[in-house]
Amino acid sequence: MKALCVAVLLLLLPGVLLVDAAEQASYDALVAELKAGNTAIDYQALRFARSELPGYNPYDALADPDKGDLIRAMAANDADSVEMIANQIIARDYTDIDAHSALSTVLQRRGQTEQAAFELAVANGLLNSIEQS
Repeated sequence: MKALCVAVLLLLLPGVLLVDAAEQASYDALVAELKAGNTAIDYQALRFARSELPGYNPYDALADPDKGDLIRAMAANDADSVEMIANQIIARDYTDIDAHSALSTVLQRRGQTEQAAFELAVANGLLNSIEQS
């Protein structure tokens, strides 16, 4: 019986690994499309792909010290810090609406309207995908 269980697990394991690899590929592909300037992606698919990645915990953002630093930098009107922190957050989680919104605000204030519009489009796309689900 033990050998049978091990055999079944060995048969199922490659499928599980393929699903994780497929989700990572899907997330990476959608992020690559966004980084290439295509803001007309399926944001719900991006969010769902992100949620399937190993180690994902939707509550991690609540305890993320970078989020507190981002809020404090925004309150202090420290645009350089906001930009740096927002980019750090986005680098590890491209689905972070707050980081994209904060970065958009900083870029808009600096007159970088095209980049600001991109970040705002990403933030709105993510938010709209939540509202529509």
